Amino acid sequence: MLNEFIKFLIEYENKIVDLSKQASLAYFNASISGKEEDYKKASELQLQISKIFSNKDDFEKLKKFKQSEEINNEQVLKRQLELIYNSYAGNQFDEKLQEEIINLSTKVEEKFATFRSNVNGEKLTDNKIDEILETSTDNEELKQHWLASKQIGNIVAADVKKLVHMRN
Repeated sequence: MLNEFIKFLIEYENKIVDLSKQASLAYFNASISGKEEDYKKASELQLQISKIFSNKDDFEKLKKFKQSEEINNEQVLKRQLELIYNSYAGNQFDEKLQEEIINLSTKVEEKFATFRSNVNGEKLTDNKIDEILETSTDNEELKQHWLASKQIGNIVAADVKKLVHMRN
């Protein structure tokens, strides 16, 4: 059983390591650029990862590995198995629903990343809002900027509620 798990582990790493790097880089680029196509790429890569983790045959193998005393006696392998198992367990549901969740989640992240607060007709970044909140001594200015920092809530509220219902 130990050799079978090590083989599984090598195959798993070959599938997931490069894809995870690509997905992380794509998400980073999307959050920096704010471009819709970058978010789409990040979403597509995350969906590919999700499909790996939703593989039912692999999950059954992992269940068997968890029962192996031989693997459980090796602390490093036991920990790797636990982490991989949990990643698979969290993805054992309908693939269409997974795709909808990933796409909607990416859409919400895009809204957060590209949102600019509006104060008296001026669009401000989060950093600028934070700077004013930290340094201003004018109560009215503080109030306006604090309220402006909350504007994103109305924009994402419906999507976040929908995500909560989809995930539960």
